[in-house]
Amino acid sequence: MAYYDSYIKYKKKYINLKYSKQIGGTIDLKKPEHIENTKIIQERFINNGSAINDPSILKILNEAYKEDYKEFIPLSKEGHEAIMWKILYKDKLGGFGVTTDLTQFENDSNFEIKGGIKGAKGLYITSIASNPSYRGIVNILFKYIDKYAIENDYDYLLLEAKKYEPNYLVGLYSKYGFIEIKELTDSGETGTLMCKDIKEGFNCVSRIK
Repeated sequence: MAYYDSYIKYKKKYINLKYSKQIGGTIDLKKPEHIENTKIIQERFINNGSAINDPSILKILNEAYKEDYKEFIPLSKEGHEAIMWKILYKDKLGGFGVTTDLTQFENDSNFEIKGGIKGAKGLYITSIASNPSYRGIVNILFKYIDKYAIENDYDYLLLEAKKYEPNYLVGLYSKYGFIEIKELTDSGETGTLMCKDIKEGFNCVSRIK
């Protein structure tokens, strides 16, 4: 589990958006005033056994995944961290996602089955969700995750298109450069494992078992 600490404890990074993009007909990033009012916040969560219960996060998560979560736990092992990426427009949460360094799972028995590659540096993307009013906002999020992965010397990105809308999600993630690997079954839930090379010539498709 991970905890939701005070803003003082978090290492937060604000990034001004530079992309000219239309988001759901609501936010037009071609307009200077919209760019000025839109930002991405990068928050690091340390796993100490607690969970996130921020209502704004839970509302978007439940709408996106058609569930009734009372709390949210970013994927990470005890003593490790996950990063939550929040997209804000006029300080209102428009969407978010979580990234987790795969090295913390290397000793798990199902590490390779779930897409891990021994000896490689992978970044796992989970819990992508957005406010329906800001459809398309995750396009920007993936651009920043790509940039983060390049700057931090990752070999590949990994994600799972879950059961909720598998056909739609596979198509969506394919647009961002992800390639289908295989179908997964986990506790009765099915999903499609997908990966994307960050380093040129890495070829995650051929290396995932």
